[in-house]
Amino acid sequence: MRNLIPEIQCNRLIVEGFYGVEICEEFLGGFLIGLSEALGMRVIEGPFIFSPDKFSLIHGGLGAL
Repeated sequence: MRNLIPEIQCNRLIVEGFYGVEICEEFLGGFLIGLSEALGMRVIEGPFIFSPDKFSLIHGGLGAL
């Protein structure tokens, strides 16, 4: 994939997994903000939390951007 604007650096992190505790939108939002702070990343907007159930019959739980 061609980098259209090379002077802009983008950082992304994908976390997937199974968990044994109840995860709600509030917990996930706090986790992502705390993770961004721990990694020294600047939050521009969000996090945006959604349920993949709306888009897929296979995936469940919560997703976030």
